[in-house]
Amino acid sequence: MHTINGKLLANAEEFHYGLRNMEFMPENIATNISDGFDGIHQASQYPFRPGSTKIFVLFTDSLRVPDNNLNVKSVTAMMKDISARLIVIGDYRWVTYKQPACAVNAYKYSFFPRTIPAWNSLENVAVKASNLTAFKAELTK
Repeated sequence: MHTINGKLLANAEEFHYGLRNMEFMPENIATNISDGFDGIHQASQYPFRPGSTKIFVLFTDSLRVPDNNLNVKSVTAMMKDISARLIVIGDYRWVTYKQPACAVNAYKYSFFPRTIPAWNSLENVAVKASNLTAFKAELTK
């Protein structure tokens, strides 16, 4: 396994060492990559060996702050284009729901289609609430 900086992690012990010693970018240091999707995009440009297994692992300690035109759909397509898998560990909200096509107003204004935009606009902390009480508490903040 290679990191983006080219360090070879050849076995489980070295990989475990890398995880234990991982550092996140301090907030007071300016960087040109502030969005994990930018990092994924940059890593996808790596010249992989033909036939190699490609697994991207994104570790993050903060919510995603989009600062470019990359989105879930474009990153998913990027991963498919290079036959790679992406594992996200952190507060990235990956799943949003699509508004269904509604031919009849009775369905269009029913509960599920009407609430999809509201659900998609919720903060991650509310979506990831472990119970109804925590969910309600997040909604009232």
